[in-house]
Amino acid sequence: MRSLTGPCEKDLSQLFSINKKLEILEIEDDHIVGRCLNHLPVETIKHLRMISCTSVVSTYLDS
Repeated sequence: MRSLTGPCEKDLSQLFSINKKLEILEIEDDHIVGRCLNHLPVETIKHLRMISCTSVVSTYLDS
């Protein structure tokens, strides 16, 4: 997958917005900044695992 710091992060935002029953998300070795994580369904997400995602900006995790 290409770098997720741009159009791909927008695609993930749309994917998360559509999948209201998403419970588990695992991301490994990608360059997302985390903006898309604000679109995760907080009512259903139970497990978020991020491995070697070195570009994540902590302010996107504070929400």
